Amino acid sequence: MVFTNHHVGADCIQKLSTKERDYMQQGFTAQSRAVERECPDLELNVLLKIENESEKVKGATPEGATPAEAATKRCGAMSEIEKSCATATGHRCDVVTLFSGGQYHLYEYQKYTDIRLVFAPEKDIAFFGGDADNFTYPRWDLDVRFFRVYENGKPLRPIPYFPFSKTGVRKGELTFVSGNPGSTGRLMTYAEMEFQRDVQMKFNLERTGTLIAALKEFSKRGPEQTRVAVEEIFGNENSFKAYTGFVSGLNDPKFMASKKAQEVALRAAIAGDPSKEKLYGSAWTEMEKIIADYGTFYQNFQLFEGTLTRSGEPLAIGKLGANNAVLKEILAGRTPEATAREAIATSKLIDIDIRKRIANSIDAARNEPDGIMLIVRVLKPGARKYRKMWEDRVQARQAIETARIAQAQYSLGGNVYPDATFTLRLSFGPAVGYKNAMGEIVSWATDFAGMYKHATGVDPYKLPERWLGVKKTLNPSVPFNVVTRADTHEIVEALRKVYRADALLKELGF
Repeated sequence: MVFTNHHVGADCIQKLSTKERDYMQQGFTAQSRAVERECPDLELNVLLKIENESEKVKGATPEGATPAEAATKRCGAMSEIEKSCATATGHRCDVVTLFSGGQYHLYEYQKYTDIRLVFAPEKDIAFFGGDADNFTYPRWDLDVRFFRVYENGKPLRPIPYFPFSKTGVRKGELTFVSGNPGSTGRLMTYAEMEFQRDVQMKFNLERTGTLIAALKEFSKRGPEQTRVAVEEIFGNENSFKAYTGFVSGLNDPKFMASKKAQEVALRAAIAGDPSKEKLYGSAWTEMEKIIADYGTFYQNFQLFEGTLTRSGEPLAIGKLGANNAVLKEILAGRTPEATAREAIATSKLIDIDIRKRIANSIDAARNEPDGIMLIVRVLKPGARKYRKMWEDRVQARQAIETARIAQAQYSLGGNVYPDATFTLRLSFGPAVGYKNAMGEIVSWATDFAGMYKHATGVDPYKLPERWLGVKKTLNPSVPFNVVTRADTHEIVEALRKVYRADALLKELGF
C-alpha cells in the first residue's frame, strides 16, 4: 500500500475517467481489491542503492578536451554505467548529476508497473482553496491518494515499510518528510540569478500564462472539455504561482544584496590564496560570459523546444514575427487555431502501432503524411540547432564552472547540500507555527472546524456533497493539515466518517 499527494496520481485518475464517470470530480473508493483500478501507465520506483561513480564519469574526459567534447564523453560514460547496472541487475539504473557536475552518483531502483488505484477524494476537497491557497501552509485540503502495488498479479509484500501513525503528529514533535523535490539553486551565481530574474522567469510567466488562458478558453466549451483540461490547468497554475514566487524573491533588494555579499566574500577568500585563485578564481567571470552568451539565443531555444506545440503559436508570432520562415511554413496562411485543428484531424499518432512503426523507421519518421509529424519535421532543424547550442555553449560550460565554484567552497571548509534532482531526499523539523510575510502568527495546524468556516459553496471553496452531509459526525478539533505536511490526522477521520472506507482503514491498522 502506498499513499502520496493527490496531484501525483492525477494523471492516472484522469485517464481512468470517462465522460460518464469522472473520478476526478466524484472521487474513487475501492471497497475491495477486486474493484481496484489499474493505472494505465504509472510506475513506482523503489530506491535500493546509491553508489558514487564520480571517478568513472570524470575519468572519461581526456585532458585538453573542449567543454563540448568533455560533455559528450561524460554522457557516454554515464550511459555505459547505467547499461551495465541494468544488465547485471534487471533494475532501473540512473546516473544522477550532483553539484552541476561536481559528483555523479548511480541510483539503482526496483521498478513496479502494476499500480492500482485504491482511494482518491474528490478534486474539490483534494484541492480545497484552489490556486488562491496554493503554496500557503497549512491548508484545509485532503491532498492524498492511495495506491496498491502488485507484482506477478499479487499485492506486493515488502519487508521494510512505514506503518501508518495511529496518533498523528503533535505540536512541537519532530517530523521527517521524504520526497523527490524537483530543483533548487544553491550554487547559483549572482549573474545566473540576475538572468533568471530578468529573462527566464519573465518568459516562463508569459508562456505559462498563455497556456492557462488557452486551456480555460477550451474549458468553456462544455463539461467534457472542462474534465479533460482540469489536470493541465492545475499543473500550469501551480507552475505559474511558483514562478511568481521566484520573481518576488529575485526582485527583493535585500535578498539579492545578501547573495551578492556572500559571493564577494567567497571570491575574496579565494583570491587571498594564490593556489586557490589559480584553480577557482576565474569561475565566476566565466559564468558571466556563459550567461551573456545564453541570452543571445535563450528565447529561440525555448520556443523551438516546445512552446510552439503547446498553444504557443500566438506567443511565438509575437516573439519571432509573422514573417519568420518556420512559422510561415507551419501556418501556411492559416490561423494557429486552424493549423492545430487540421494537424490533429489528420494525425493517427494516437494509434500505438503507428507510433511504434514511426519510432523504428527513419524512413517513416521522415515521410509519414501525418499532420503532427509534418509540423515536427518543420520544427526539427531549428530545435536541433538551438539544443546543440545550449548543450555545447551553456550546459557543458556551466557544468565545469559550477563544479569549480562548489570545490572552491569545499576548499574553504564549506559544506553545501546538493541541489534537488527529482531524487529521494529527506527533510526534518518540528511541527510548529511561523510568522508570515505580514508578521502574523500562523498556527502549526488547521482543523475541520476551520475548513467548514472557509467553505463558501463556490469554487475553489466548494465542498463535495458527502462532506456537507457528515459535518455533524466529524470531530471539529481534529488537526487537518500541519505546516510540516506530515498530515495523517485528517486522513483517518475522513476515511472513517466521510468515505466509510473500512477495508482500507483496517489495512492501515485502525
